[in-house]
Amino acid sequence: MAEPFVIEYKERTQTYLDGSSYTYKTIFLDSVWYYEVESTVANLARVTATLEQLSEENEEHRGDLEDIAATMAEDLEVEFVYQIDGRERKYTPQAFWEPSGGCEWEESAQYGYDYGWDI
Repeated sequence: MAEPFVIEYKERTQTYLDGSSYTYKTIFLDSVWYYEVESTVANLARVTATLEQLSEENEEHRGDLEDIAATMAEDLEVEFVYQIDGRERKYTPQAFWEPSGGCEWEESAQYGYDYGWDI
């Protein structure tokens, strides 16, 4: 099994050309800003391990980690599956769409029925 990431939140400051700025909290994985963690199969396996081993006190991280996993799955064009409380959660990337080109497909895609979580 892959080694889970160490999760922490840090403040980052965004400064604009006009000198204004704002500070926000964002997630870091092993002290690396999540946006800079490369989308590889090995890192996706580590996100899986992290999600599967989340304790109750860290449950608030689940949404952020699922977003990171979904982004990696999209980049890698692979399905992503993990287990939580005996049930399976699965993310299907956009690359798995089977567009017919008709209005029916556009409508279902608009509402997210063709890709995403637990499709």
